[in-house]
Amino acid sequence: MVIAFAMTLTQSPRAISRMLAVVASDLAMLSLLMHVAFLAVLTAGLLLPGARARLFGGFLGLLAASATGVALYYFVLPNVLLFGLYLALILNGLWRGELNWNLGKTNAADRLFGLVGLIFGFWYLHWVQSPIMLNALLVSPLGVLNCPTMLTISGFLCLTSQRPPVLELVSGVVCVYFGLFGIFQLSAYVDVALVACGAYQLARLAITARQGAALESGRLGKA
Repeated sequence: MVIAFAMTLTQSPRAISRMLAVVASDLAMLSLLMHVAFLAVLTAGLLLPGARARLFGGFLGLLAASATGVALYYFVLPNVLLFGLYLALILNGLWRGELNWNLGKTNAADRLFGLVGLIFGFWYLHWVQSPIMLNALLVSPLGVLNCPTMLTISGFLCLTSQRPPVLELVSGVVCVYFGLFGIFQLSAYVDVALVACGAYQLARLAITARQGAALESGRLGKA
């Protein structure tokens, strides 16, 4: 991750903005297809709890694979590294049965940040032509560019009842970094949502780790 983060600092914000705008425009049809897939998967997953993990997990894998493919095509090395890592961790989590979405086991904060991630990942108010509010609903670059894709993945992960700690850590750190980068370097103020969701994931991970350590300490004390 550190190498990928360092690579993002090798170009000027203006050059990055131009490149991202071109990619978003070139692949508007792919973005539209990803929006359709998002709605179909979300609806099916909510209606079919037994298939939810496969549907939601598979969609996260699709997003990561799509963003990796786009990055390879346009030779955006930081994205190749990061989304390749996302893809490997998501597939490993699915294979090991460590990604689950039992919504009854989530709390209000999980659902709040999950909703924020899903709404603004789908309706990402940047990198689209005017009228932005309408076009973002259709062709914001989901599965194409960093931030909407990372935000959507984070939103789904916030709603998990079980997830691999390493995936949670990677998603949290990446979202906070790219959220701050987007806000301060690219004037993408919608990335406040990215920072919020990433920070929540990191806080949740820290709380879970502390609770686990406390339980282990209690067991050792009883022994």
